[in-house]
This record gives sequence, structure tokens and C-alpha cells, in this order.
Amino acid sequence: MQSARRYAAGKLATLVGGEVIGDATAEVTTLEAIDRAGPGALTYVRDEKYLAMWPASGATVAIVARSAWDRRGAIEVGAGRAVVVVEDADRALAGLLESIKGTAGTPVGRHPSAVIDPSAVLGEDVAIGAGAVIGAGVVIGAGSMIHERAVVRQGCVLGERVVIGAGAVIGSEGFGLMADPKTGMPTRIPHAGNVVIGDDVEIGANTTVDRAKFGSTTIGAGTKIDNLVQIAHGCRIGRGCIICGCCALSGSVELGDGVMLAGSVGIADNVRVGDRVTIGARSGVKDDIPAGEVWVGYPAEEARRQLRTVAAIRSLADVMPKIKKLIKRFEGEGQG
Repeated sequence: MQSARRYAAGKLATLVGGEVIGDATAEVTTLEAIDRAGPGALTYVRDEKYLAMWPASGATVAIVARSAWDRRGAIEVGAGRAVVVVEDADRALAGLLESIKGTAGTPVGRHPSAVIDPSAVLGEDVAIGAGAVIGAGVVIGAGSMIHERAVVRQGCVLGERVVIGAGAVIGSEGFGLMADPKTGMPTRIPHAGNVVIGDDVEIGANTTVDRAKFGSTTIGAGTKIDNLVQIAHGCRIGRGCIICGCCALSGSVELGDGVMLAGSVGIADNVRVGDRVTIGARSGVKDDIPAGEVWVGYPAEEARRQLRTVAAIRSLADVMPKIKKLIKRFEGEGQG
């Protein structure tokens, strides 16, 4: 929302379906966190903790969750300020940003510096950003957006409304190697497969999705992948998954539908992860995970078991002196 455009609290309430309390004519031009906001800034509040910061905040308007507003009780809004009370502050903010976002950096049409192979098939309203490369035989569905310097290599297939972030590479050669029997040096195994991406998938900046040795590396419809993620050759990602930044999936990993990977999760090759699994940040997964479970840690295991393990390790500092005394006593009795 960082722009010269001005939005009155009343207009914002109309956009998000909220109720204005205070000055409906109060105007904002920027969006900022409540503890850093100054005059002319819009902020948002999802709970009572942050609502308590409102009197001292410099923000002019706040989008506030109704649950927080009702529980906190009467708060002085202040002269020339307003709050817009909504049922769900997170959804209201997301809808607001969608309504007012600018177009800077968003590809429109096909940039003249993009390189598009003549054999590629592009659907209607496909946008290709500056410096992007679309390889031979690529198929891209309608309404897709390929940002600046992204690369979609030969033979890959993208569904409709797919978004490929700046600098991402789809269909690079997979990292498959074997030892040369004569020299003992690693030799690359050719990868003749491709990448197939379902409808409404979003892939972040500088993320890489490698082509399969044969067949396809696949990403299911509606999956959202953050920046700087590595998806190796032959992986099969289900529908509606969320994969956060810096995750790394080794070759032939399978994720079910609705899987959520927090930041920097690493998964060993050929591991299968069931539907609706959640894996905590920086976890290292080497075993298959049944559907519906929550796993954390390194090496990762079921969350409740991991927490018991951590608690036991933390208690060792207090227990060890007692153990040492017992060992000395038994050694003494043995000598006697």
C-alpha cells in the first residue's frame, strides 16, 4: 500500500466489509506494523496484545478483529483516527491488499526481452516478464504469470493461473550421478523427463524444480511454494501443499495433499509424507510419515515423542550428578 493514493477509513470499511468507529474521513497512504506506524499509516490488529498498543501508536487507522475489540472493551479511538472492526483481520487485510495492490514489477503481456521458443504453446492472457526464457515444447495454461528472469525449460507443462517468481528455474537437469567404472569419477545420469505443474500453483523467487529422469516431477493444483526452495528430480507434490522458504526435497520425495512444511525443512530421498502432515521448521526427515501427523526435530519424529525426548535431554544436567554417585557406590561395593 506504499503509494501516493489516499484511502479514507470509510472507503476501507467498504472494501473489507467492516464497521468504522471514529473518524470515517481519516486518511491513510501507507501500511505499517502498529509499533512502527506513524501518522497517515494503516495498521491491523488480530488480538488483544496488539490492540493494547493502539493508544500509543502513531497509526491513523487500524483494521481490528472483532473478537479482540469486544474482549478488550472500550478503547479511546482518538481525534482524527479510526478503527475498522472486522470479523477476521487477516482475511480483511489480504482482501484489502488484493484490491489496492500496485502493478509495479508485474509482467503485462510479453516483455520484448523475453526469449520464447517458437514451439512453445502459451494460453490466453499469459504474461512473460523481462529476461524470462521459455524453452522448446513448453506448454503454459491461460492466465499464468512468469516473472522476470524466470526459466521454464524444454518440455515442461504449466496449468492455468500458475505464477513463477523472478529467477525461478523449472525443469533444470536433476542431480543424478553414478561412478564411472573406469575412472571412479562421478558421471551425470541424463534426465529425459519433465516437470508438470497443476492449476493455481505459485512458485517463489529463485526456487528450482528439477525435471525427472523419466516421467514427470509433479506439483499438484493449488500448492504454494516460497522462495529459495529446492525440489529435486522425480518428486511428487500433492494438492494444496504449503512449502516455506529454504526447504529442500531430495529425489523422488512424495508429499500427500495439504502437507505443510515450515522453513528450512529437509527431506531425504524416496521419503513418503502422508496427507495433511505438518513438519516443523528446520526438521530433517528421513522416515516416511503417516497421514495427519505433526513431526519436528532433527532427526524428525512425531512431535509429542520429540518433546519428551527434548525434555529428557534437558533434565540430564540435574540427573547426572545422582547417576555418578550411584555408579561410584556400586563400584565401591563391587571392590568390597
